Amino acid sequence: MSDKHTFGLRIRAIRKEHGFTQEQLAEILDRSVDTISKMERGITFPGCDTLIRISETFSIPLDVLSDWFASSSNNPEPERIVLEARLNTIVKGLSLRNLRIAVEQVSILAQLADARD
Repeated sequence: MSDKHTFGLRIRAIRKEHGFTQEQLAEILDRSVDTISKMERGITFPGCDTLIRISETFSIPLDVLSDWFASSSNNPEPERIVLEARLNTIVKGLSLRNLRIAVEQVSILAQLADARD
């Protein structure tokens, strides 16, 4: 899976998790539906201006978006991309107290997984 394709899957997953259609996202980003479609299908990468708008729209820091490019080469499975996007959206809605609890629980899961390996 190419970097463009993986990045596009992540954008699609985030868009769907927020309940936007391609048309709605295109309007918000002031881009064409065709541009959104090509980006999500991995045909094109978004330009800097579009990345900034994506960052603002979904409250994803630019450094996280840039990490998506770097980690695209890991070729995560499409289901993982969708689940990570969903988790990201859920986490944003948590209170600080509940976020601390969630981080602790995920840390424990990671430790259990490491112990099995």
